[in-house]
Amino acid sequence: MIWHLKHALSCAALSAASACSGGTGAGGNYPRDHAGPHEGGNANTDGSAAPTWTRLYADVISNQCPTCHYPSGIGVSLGRLDMSSPATAYTSLVNTPAAGDACAGHGVRVIPGEPDASILYLKVSLNNPLCGARMPLGGPALSDAQLSQIRDWINAGAPDD
Repeated sequence: MIWHLKHALSCAALSAASACSGGTGAGGNYPRDHAGPHEGGNANTDGSAAPTWTRLYADVISNQCPTCHYPSGIGVSLGRLDMSSPATAYTSLVNTPAAGDACAGHGVRVIPGEPDASILYLKVSLNNPLCGARMPLGGPALSDAQLSQIRDWINAGAPDD
């Protein structure tokens, strides 16, 4: 099966209605990598040490998400997801049910050890996630390295360092 991973978390350049609350659309739910959690949960897919929350926030989230996911932004008003600081983002993601106009009732944002069941990973890695729109809308797609970093962090148990 061919898997395609794409975007994560920036609503710039799109209208408020479509940026963070769009529907699932048709076709194209094909992630690039659908492997399960790694044995031991403490290594990246390349064998290096698992990413820390601090590194993931600095490398990926802080560069993509706060464009929309800040207290008065559309990512909070429609998606009910504030990612404006590491502490706020972590609390809003890990073991927290998805909320907002499009994703409420569709699962948990991050389930430690289960990226393929985590709404965050699905929204950044599927062309048509099960709820809402693929992220980041209006921004560049995350790189394979960034997607792996998110996946590996979740596989490692989504630790907060």
